[in-house]
Amino acid sequence: MIYDIYSAKINPNDYDRKPFNTRSASQGMGYVNFMNLYRDIKKNGIKYPILMESVKGKSFVKIGMQRVAIASKLKLKSIDAVVYSTNGKIEIDGLPIKELNDIVRIYGSNIIGEPVFLGIIDAIIRTYKNNSSSISN
Repeated sequence: MIYDIYSAKINPNDYDRKPFNTRSASQGMGYVNFMNLYRDIKKNGIKYPILMESVKGKSFVKIGMQRVAIASKLKLKSIDAVVYSTNGKIEIDGLPIKELNDIVRIYGSNIIGEPVFLGIIDAIIRTYKNNSSSISN
C-alpha cells in the first residue's frame, strides 16, 4: 500500500474539523488573538498551508482550524493545504511532496519554524515510515 502527501488547494467549506479538533475556532488562542489573525488574513491572506489527514477517504484538519474558520467566514474559495494519508492512497489534485525541501520550495523559507511546518515534518516522517513498512511486508 502506498501512503501519500500532497500540497493542494482546498475549499475551506468542504472539510470536517472532527474528530481531531472539536474545540471552537477561537478557543485555545483567545478571542483577541483570533481577531488579530482574522484582520491579518483579511488584509494579507493566509500565509501558510493548513495540515490535513485523510482517513478512509475523508480529510480532517489537523493544524490550522482557526485559518479554516476565518477563510470560511471571509468566503474564500480556496486555501493551501498539505494533505497526507497514513492509511492508504488519496485522490487529490495537487503537487506530491517527496521530501522536506518540497515544502520550502512551494511555500518559501519563512514557513520554517511555523507550527504547521513541524506538523508537516511529522506527517512526512509518518507517511514514509508507513511506506517503508508496507514495502517490507
